[in-house]
Amino acid sequence: MLFRRFASAVGLAAALCPASVLAEELPAMKAGLWESRMEATGGGIPVSTSKQCMDGKIDIEGMMKQMGGMCQVTWKRVGDTIETDSACKMGPITARGKGIVTGDFNSKLHIETTTITEVNMPAGGPKSAVPIDPIKMVIDARWLGPCEPGQNPGDIIMPDGKVMRMPKMPAMPSG
Repeated sequence: MLFRRFASAVGLAAALCPASVLAEELPAMKAGLWESRMEATGGGIPVSTSKQCMDGKIDIEGMMKQMGGMCQVTWKRVGDTIETDSACKMGPITARGKGIVTGDFNSKLHIETTTITEVNMPAGGPKSAVPIDPIKMVIDARWLGPCEPGQNPGDIIMPDGKVMRMPKMPAMPSG
């Protein structure tokens, strides 16, 4: 289960963070409440819908550094799409992902990612009992309007209605 969650996190990190890496070339996601529907094949990840309050200023690169810099993400604009490549490592687990992002960043985004996870256990170590298949994710996000009263940028409303309060993230550098 840890492997599946890690691979999911890699795909999401690569897909949802474009504004921090190419801030000069890409628009930030419009401030307000965004609803995201995620569907995945492989890895046993259920379809889920969540909402997130965005302010267009969250520095994902800074957030990744706070998490220990486990992931490297690169971006390239190709016409009207953004192509992503990501690589994350956590102990013996390595996950590599590729993605394509389309949309206007004001009202909608469509994201497709594929993540391949490898487990490289030390010689004599236990073998993974869970087969690690490629995980393909499709995320459709749409802008709903202003954030809900009392919400802070980064807060996520989970499918069960619970709110995950995100720690205060560093603002993106201006300029």
